[in-house]
Amino acid sequence: MQLFFEKSHVANIGSFFVVQPTDGKCSSTCNFYGKQRTNDSVTELAEANIVDRIKNVVKRNLPLITEYQQRAHLLLPNDILNSVAYQQIHKDSIFNRLTLTIHADGIQLVTTKRKKFYAVTGTILEIPPPHREYARNKLLFVLYFSENEPTPSIIYDNLCQQMRKIINEKFTVISGQKFNIKFQLFKADLPCRSLSICTKQHNGYYCCSNCLQRGKTVGGTCVYYSSDEIQPARSHRDYIDAATEAERNQNQISVFGVHGKSPLLSLFFNVQVNYPFDYMHLCCR
Repeated sequence: MQLFFEKSHVANIGSFFVVQPTDGKCSSTCNFYGKQRTNDSVTELAEANIVDRIKNVVKRNLPLITEYQQRAHLLLPNDILNSVAYQQIHKDSIFNRLTLTIHADGIQLVTTKRKKFYAVTGTILEIPPPHREYARNKLLFVLYFSENEPTPSIIYDNLCQQMRKIINEKFTVISGQKFNIKFQLFKADLPCRSLSICTKQHNGYYCCSNCLQRGKTVGGTCVYYSSDEIQPARSHRDYIDAATEAERNQNQISVFGVHGKSPLLSLFFNVQVNYPFDYMHLCCR
């Protein structure tokens, strides 16, 4: 069983060209074609077959999964399985439920060189705590290693395509049981949030994904003052329109703090629900 598909890419002025794994050569349209490449110019990307990853974890936890989704309201009333969003996502599910969350983070592995390492993992919400957070039950989706900062499309394109496919299936059979698979939310710290869905950080205007408060420049620094005024909410439609307009301008300008369209938007049905500010990053750090 092949759990990961490995690719090498050559950076070429902001875009990437896939290196053929059979001969190690990049495509003929690449500016580096026929030239010697250094290790620092190559981007390594490992992408999982997410169906196989999900099946492996579900098989190990099948009794827990099938029982917990039936008794979560009694065992842990404050768990995410009892949220309004979860119930809305599964309102049409007629089989056992599986709900995925995506987590992404950048990690510094090499201190002697400016290397970028990103990991994208997943969690199955129907596995009860604390088993849900055990390393053996985590889903490893994508690994990225390069001296170049990744783009959302490089990291998330294939992942989102695979997720849309399994979400749109009528059901998925695992160990003889039928499951409806859904996606609920994406979690990351602020730098990775900004990279993943093409938003400004707090050093730019309109950095909040939930409202349209505009920062103010004070002494060359963008600041956000607390205010008793209710700021205009940013709806999902507002977010999509801003991302579409930014993409139309070839990502050269930001539109209300959004400077491009991320593949993750194809999974979101509501930015405020699918892209929350979580307790760990807001309160624990």
